[in-house]
Amino acid sequence: MFGFFRTRRRRALLAEPFPNDWERAIHDQFAAFDRLPRPVADRVRAGTRILLAEKNWEGCNGLDLTDEMRAVIAAQAALMLAGDRTPPDKADWFGPLTSVLVYPTAYRVTTSRLLGDATMGGGPEISDVEGRLGEAHMGGAVVLSWPDVLAGAANPDDGRNLVFHEFAHVLDLADRYADGVPGLSGSARLRWEAVADAAFEKHAAEVERGLPGLLDAYGATNPAEFFAVATECFFEKPRTLRMKLPDLFGILREFYNLDPGEWSLA
Repeated sequence: MFGFFRTRRRRALLAEPFPNDWERAIHDQFAAFDRLPRPVADRVRAGTRILLAEKNWEGCNGLDLTDEMRAVIAAQAALMLAGDRTPPDKADWFGPLTSVLVYPTAYRVTTSRLLGDATMGGGPEISDVEGRLGEAHMGGAVVLSWPDVLAGAANPDDGRNLVFHEFAHVLDLADRYADGVPGLSGSARLRWEAVADAAFEKHAAEVERGLPGLLDAYGATNPAEFFAVATECFFEKPRTLRMKLPDLFGILREFYNLDPGEWSLA
């Protein structure tokens, strides 16, 4: 019953003209959008409408989060799902996601950890303050720094995009595990694990040795960060990724059901 009412509500929403202010903001601030084939761009518009209507969006620390800012973020996220062949009124637009929180700058968080062996009860707890550009939470929230959203959207060929990175974590967390395997099962999961595990180990070894590579060194942190970093590269440097890491490019193309090499320059 819920699905019926949601679909009907979405159809009414998608029947409305796409707001001119949103269109202008996306063209002005999301550089890759002008390169997209029309069917992909139309899918992005549909996803943008749905994400703005169905998710909770909040400006933090005094940020006045306008609809145009929301649209710029949502368009980047929607591009990641533009290969889904499910009609947009029935598609799962980041189902586990509940809220998008946007800060006016990079922000700081306090973390804590135990000293000593946790299996033995650990030692004293110490706190650290970390600066962050964004994060995705198991509970369904994505946090973003607005200047870094803009920086990632402005250059579509540098392999860095904060929205792609954090929303890749949302896809990864769909099965409640941050393991770098985005909700796959059966033979697709086995193939993903075989290719991604080998690519991660190779990348981590190269980073450990200080060797330059295509993927951001942060991807060596763990498999979840590797998937997020690889997603950034897939959408922003697909031709180079296909040339240098064809197997990794292949599983990402299969998962996203897109080939950004058709519209990317890098």
